[in-house]
Amino acid sequence: MSLIFSLSFVFDIDNELPPTPELSSRFIYQIVEAFGGAEAFYARFFLTSLYPLALIKGGKNYNFYDDKTTTEALWPAIVASVREQLTFGCNRNVVVCLGRKNEAFLQRLNQQHGFFGRVATLDHPRYILQYRSRDIDSYVDRYVRTLADCLER
Repeated sequence: MSLIFSLSFVFDIDNELPPTPELSSRFIYQIVEAFGGAEAFYARFFLTSLYPLALIKGGKNYNFYDDKTTTEALWPAIVASVREQLTFGCNRNVVVCLGRKNEAFLQRLNQQHGFFGRVATLDHPRYILQYRSRDIDSYVDRYVRTLADCLER
């Protein structure tokens, strides 16, 4: 699904954004549906990023962790972003991390600042769709079980 599809059809929010396909969002919306739909999912979970702004290099998406210089330059902004997002209110017992690369940085952040009781990590949706698409049902089940487990703790 694309952001425009999600805003328009899942959330009934009119918008004029260009329809840009996002591979990861297709999987995430399978999880949302498996969890009972948008209202049931988003009443319990806040989906965000350590650095929620887009970085572009050479016309392509660029992650803050793609090189050490970028990571270190953005680290204070990442810490500030997480602090700000925590003011929205949430259960800080567990945070779910999507992706093994992201996990290293979230673990570092959590060790430095103690934002969450523990970090639970799941494979990144892009990885699943690119390299494990034949096992998608298994990954959906794993995501739903992990998320449900987080609610019980």
